This record gives sequence, C-alpha cells and structure tokens, in this order.
Amino acid sequence: MSESWHCWWDYNKDRFLKRQARLAEEQSVQSDSTDFFFGRQSGRLAIDADRPGRACVREHVLPALVAALRDDALAVRYRAAVAIGKTGAPEGLPRLLEALADRDELVREGAAMGLALLQHPEARTALLALLDDGQPARRLLGGRRSTDELRGIAAVGLGLLAHAHPGIDADGALRDALVRQSLDRSHDHHIPMACVAALGLFRERAEVRRAIAGHLRRVAAPGGPAAEWVRAQAVLAVGRLAESSRDAADSTDVAFLVDVLETSRNAALGRSAALALATAGIGPDGPQPAAVQALGRKLTAGRDRLTRGFSAISLGHLGGAQAHAMLTLALFREKQELQVYCGLGLAIACGARSARAEADPERLCSGRERLRAAFERTRSPDARGGFAIALGIAGDADAGPMLLAAYRSARSVRFRGDCAVALGMIGHSAAAGALLDTIRAKYAAPELREHTALGLGLLRARATVPPLVAALASEPSHAARIAFTQALGLVGDRTAIAPLAGLLDSSRHSAHTRAYACWALGSLGDPRPLGALAPLRANHNYHACCGNFNAMLVLVDP
Repeated sequence: MSESWHCWWDYNKDRFLKRQARLAEEQSVQSDSTDFFFGRQSGRLAIDADRPGRACVREHVLPALVAALRDDALAVRYRAAVAIGKTGAPEGLPRLLEALADRDELVREGAAMGLALLQHPEARTALLALLDDGQPARRLLGGRRSTDELRGIAAVGLGLLAHAHPGIDADGALRDALVRQSLDRSHDHHIPMACVAALGLFRERAEVRRAIAGHLRRVAAPGGPAAEWVRAQAVLAVGRLAESSRDAADSTDVAFLVDVLETSRNAALGRSAALALATAGIGPDGPQPAAVQALGRKLTAGRDRLTRGFSAISLGHLGGAQAHAMLTLALFREKQELQVYCGLGLAIACGARSARAEADPERLCSGRERLRAAFERTRSPDARGGFAIALGIAGDADAGPMLLAAYRSARSVRFRGDCAVALGMIGHSAAAGALLDTIRAKYAAPELREHTALGLGLLRARATVPPLVAALASEPSHAARIAFTQALGLVGDRTAIAPLAGLLDSSRHSAHTRAYACWALGSLGDPRPLGALAPLRANHNYHACCGNFNAMLVLVDP
C-alpha cells in the first residue's frame, strides 16, 4: 500500500471534515450578515438548512430504506441494510435481523454491519451469536454458518456497542467473547484482528480497563502466538483504550508504547506505537513529556519513513509548545515527503489549539504562516495538495484566495481536488460558484468531481442539493458517488430526502444509482457528529491490516 499522505487522509478525514463543518456553522451563527458565510445572497446558509430530525427519519427515510431491502438487486439490498444502521433508528432493528437470513452472503454481511452501526443495546445478543458461530447464529442466518468476514463485523459491532453504551458489559460477556476470539488461531487472522480492535473501544471503569489493556499488551508481546498484524492492531488498541479513560491515564500504557516505538525492529509495530501515542500520550494535564520526547526522537532520527511521518501526526495531536517547535523545525529541514506529514501535524496542532480558550494566538498565527509559505514554495502537486489540506485542518481562512486561484489554474486533477476540499474546510464562500461549475461540467474527471463534492458539502449550502442529487444519478465513478453521498450528508438538508427516495424507483434508475441513493439517505439520516466507524478509522495502521478489514473501514462509512 502506498506511503503517500493521501492514504492517511482517507482514513482520518472524518473528524476534520465534520469539525470544520461545525465551525463554519458556528461562524454563521455569530455573523450579522449572510455575506459572512456564502459571500453573497444567492444561497441558503448552513445554519438555515433544515436537517432531518428523528421523526423525519422515522417517517420518511427509514420506510424508503426498508422498502429497498426487498429490491431484486443485491447491491441495493446491501446498501439499504448498511444505511438503516447509519440512521441509528431503533425501528430498523427488526428489519436488519430479518435481513440476516437473506439469500445472498453480501446482504447478510450488510445486515450485520447495519446492526454494528446501529449501536442499539438490543443488538447485543445477535452480535454475540454471530461472533461465536453456534446454533443461535445459524437460526439468525437461516441455517447457514457465519463467515469469517461476518464474524469480524460482529466483533467490531460489539466494540462499537461498548463504546456507545458504557456499562452495557456489566456481566463481562462482551469482553470474554472478544478476548477468547482474539486468541483463536484456527481461522484467518481477520477475526482476532477485529477482536483486539474492538477491545480498544471499551469505555469502562479503571480496573476493567487495566485488565483489557493487560490482555492487549500480552497479545502484542514479541515471541507470542499472535500473528504480526494482530500484534500491531493490539498496540493500536492500547492507545484507543487509553483515550477512552483519559481521566485515569495509566503511565504503564505510555511506557509500553514508548518502548515498542523505540526498541521494536518490526516496522508494523513501530508504526502502530507512533499512532497510538497520539491518544495515549495525552493525560489529564496535557501532553505527557515521555510521549513527546519519544516521538520527537523518532521524527528526527527514525529509519522507517512512515513511522517518522506517523510520529509527526501524533506530535500534532499531542500539541503544546515543544511539539509545535519540533514540527516547525522539521517542516523546513526534512525531505519533501516527510515535510507534508510535518505540515499536517503542525496543522492538527494549530487546529486543536484554535478550538480551545487557552489558544496561543501568536503560535497559531505563526503555524498558519509557515503552512502558507510551504504551500507557495512547493512545486510537486502531490506535496502541495498535502499542504492545502493542512491549511484546511488549521482553519486558515486567509488562505482562501490563494487556494481558489490554485484550484482554477492547476492542471493536476488530484491537486485541484485537494484544494476544493481545503476551500470547503475553511468555508471560503467565494469558491462556491467554481465548485458548482465543476460538478455540473460534463467532461470533468471523476476524481476531480469526487473531491469537489466534498468541498461543496462542507460549504453546507442548500443550493448544492439539486446538483449533487443529479450527479449521484448520472456519475458512473464509484469513488465520486461515495463523495456525493458524503457531501449530501454534510449539507444535511431534508430537501434531499424526496429526490433521493425518487432514485429508488427500479423502473427508471439503475441498480447502482439505487444503491447509492440508499447510502446517501443513510448518511443524511445519521444523527451522529462523526460516522460510527470514526473511532476505528482514526489513527488506523492501514499498512498492518488484512484487506477486508481495511475495506470495511473505508467502504461502509463514507
């Protein structure tokens, strides 16, 4: 898999896109004029958009998706099952349980993923049964056995339940099942990998958290029976577990991760440790010095290029004066591919600080100025795209004219797409016309339309809904359709429900169009500020993971 910063961004963009959309909405609330957000009177503001409430989802979105579960096309039934889970509507639970017995394996897996995304406590029994693959599972599956992929989905679903509902595992049944299956070597390592990842999502009292962390450290130990990638995911899970219990930070976790980062000769483990310190390295009083220093040493003297890049990202998450200084220095000294990671880390530090009352205005300003300078001096389109996204993460509104000029003049499709996303992230209203023109353009490259759609979605204007729905109906590119669905979810306007439901008419639209209309309805009805799988996608070591696990994280939760 590529070591480009784009891979990191694809897994981690959720929280940055959603956070920037919320910041843009807050700015609109504070403004006395519509010109503040949209730059002119021609469109409705994000704050004016009428996002569907729970009653609207129950009465209009859910019935359309339930009807789609009876569609003749396999892809439509699969997407409908996943979308029902995304809405979080408890009324969809019985329909998903019924879909587990569908005649097609993919639909059964979609129904299991729907149960996982639904995060409803009553899905607990079904998910446990699917993971264990006994007689209860066969009854749910219409007499069939549970596949490895389906069992992995069930494991993730149990972790998401424990994350969403602390205390749901009072009897320890979820932990026991996940611990037991994490040690199972009789199947493909997809199942133990999903189990250790799920254990990292638990939010439990301190003594239970310490017990889970101890098990994860044993799984990750060198010389143990676990496969290399399972060990790497266990290291990541230690970091996630520490994040969920930051008020009771355990120095044992930090010491363990620092030791893995500095002593392991296994690149997969080192990369996971670097990523895990982004969360485990923050205690009740801020960044832990041991974590900052270890990441700083790895950034400047590490041998593995991607571990160094991940260290830069984690330093940005930890923040603070020391991390800021390390990233600023490396931004102008390292080779270009590492400079981009340093720029992204610096942007994360700036973005995090700008959202807190104690933000240092001088440090924030200097960080944004350095990112602008890096963008202007860089000639490589790939690297410039990274700095464009960094400016978006940092929320640098002053970079808007520069980014828009680059979007209009550049020849590189991917670089223009990165500029479009960045323009949306900073809420640059003057870009709306240019972005809409690209979506409407007949011969625009699918990749450019894909990223332009995300930029438009972040601007959150009601005027973008009709062209996005029209593009969803006509665009043949899979990636672009995903982006259109995500953009419609970001806009969040209920006026999209009726035209999307209209796309489910099998007599007028292809199966692919109907499938993505289901997906868009699910995204629109999702009440959560971040996608349900965001806790697993964030700081994920995608290089140390089997393909079907990576695909699950990327494809079902756009």
